[in-house]
Amino acid sequence: MPEKGWKTITIREEVLDQIQNYMQEEAEALEALGIKNIGELVSTAVSEYTKKKPPKPRLQHFNVNEDHITVIDNELGGRLIDVYIRERRLWCDSCRRDDCIHVGYAWSIDDVKRTLRR
Repeated sequence: MPEKGWKTITIREEVLDQIQNYMQEEAEALEALGIKNIGELVSTAVSEYTKKKPPKPRLQHFNVNEDHITVIDNELGGRLIDVYIRERRLWCDSCRRDDCIHVGYAWSIDDVKRTLRR
C-alpha cells in the first residue's frame, strides 16, 4: 500500500524497462536536476509536456446544422454555444445578441458564409 498522498499505477513491463534504462543511462543528468526516482521523473516529464502543449484557441467550430452553428467556447470550460440562423442573420443563444464574439466567430466559418449567401 502506498504512503499517504501517493497512488500506485500500473504500466507495461516494457515501459518500466525503458524508464529504468533511461534513468541508468542519464543518472548524472537526472541527479543534477534533483530527480531521484521514477515518480519524480514522470512528474517532471508531465510538467514539461504541459508547458510545451499549445493552448486551445478561445473558440472552436463544432458543427453546422440547417438552423444553427455550434461553437465550443474554451474560456467557458468547453461549453457548447449555439448560434442560430434567423432570417439570414446570426443570433447567439447564450449571449442573447447578434454581435457577440460567438456570432463573429460563426461568420468566419466558410460553411456558414456559403449557407447565408444562398
